[in-house]
Amino acid sequence: DFVDRVQGLAFQRQKQVICWQEVILSRGESGYLDPRVVIQVWLGDNVTSIANITKAIVKKGVRVLFSPDSPWYLDNAFINWEEAYEQEPCLGLTDSEC
Repeated sequence: DFVDRVQGLAFQRQKQVICWQEVILSRGESGYLDPRVVIQVWLGDNVTSIANITKAIVKKGVRVLFSPDSPWYLDNAFINWEEAYEQEPCLGLTDSEC
C-alpha cells in the first residue's frame, strides 16, 4: 500500500519513519508494520486507553513516541496540568519494553 511504499523509500535513504498510530491500528491485530518504524501514540480517551494502545503496539515489536493529544498538546487552551502529569508512558510495560 501507499504507506509501505513511502516507508521503503525513506528506509532506502536511511531516514527514520514516524507514523501516527492510525497506520498500525488500521491494519488490525495481525497487521504487519516494519519494526524500524516509530509509531506516534497520540489519541486516546484517558490514561488507561492510551496505555493499552501503547502496550499493544510495543508488543508488536515497534517503538513508540508517546504524545497524547490531551493533555499534552499545548494548543489545547484548557490544559489540566494534573492530568498532564498523570500520563505515564510506561504504564503496563515491563522495564525492557519501556
